[in-house]
Amino acid sequence: MNTAFLLNVAISPYTREGVTCRFLAVITHYYLLCCFCWMGIEGFQLYLLTIRIYNTYIKHFILKLSLIGWGVPAMVVIVTSLIKSSVYGYTNNSLPQCWIKTQTHRYITISGFFGVIFLFNLIILAVVCYKIFQIKSSAPQNEVQPTRWKEVCTILALSCLLGSTWAVVFILENLREPFTLYFFSTLNSLQGFFIFLWFCAMNCPSKAKETKQEGKVTLSAAVVTISSSQ
Repeated sequence: MNTAFLLNVAISPYTREGVTCRFLAVITHYYLLCCFCWMGIEGFQLYLLTIRIYNTYIKHFILKLSLIGWGVPAMVVIVTSLIKSSVYGYTNNSLPQCWIKTQTHRYITISGFFGVIFLFNLIILAVVCYKIFQIKSSAPQNEVQPTRWKEVCTILALSCLLGSTWAVVFILENLREPFTLYFFSTLNSLQGFFIFLWFCAMNCPSKAKETKQEGKVTLSAAVVTISSSQ
């Protein structure tokens, strides 16, 4: 999607209403929808891992996910083209590029498409957060509890994974200020970095856990020493 967007911005001023311009608009639209669709698949995967848990085996799972992730956006683009053949072309908006020319089609196929997926992911995220705090409250008191900052990192990383960085541009779309574009671009480019920080936080043992593990090792060593002396 990023490659298609950069090619679009670089080439569109020289192509205008030609076939190349329409092709750039189609592939940019398609890959953008693919990004949204795969975010929905991530939400569904999170549902299987944390909510459903049991009986999650699905025959040809990866193949079915691939057909949905790549096929549904293709169907949307094809239907959009069939409804109106001239829907794709050169647009001279705040960012001149080859794109969807009619505002109605943009709202339905982009904002509407993303809105449905984001709403589904928000519901999944809310249920997962509820599960996280429910597990913590029901855990034994003597068990080492995860620290508050790890819980916050978990929720923030899951929200990034499920498309919260993309939601910024739709919420601030009507402002049409350069700050909005720079803020969204910076935040969205750090999506993978935020998930990386979450991965590091989740795999960094707390001091209480380290102390408990050291105690177990010391106790095991003492048992071995006593057994060998006997």
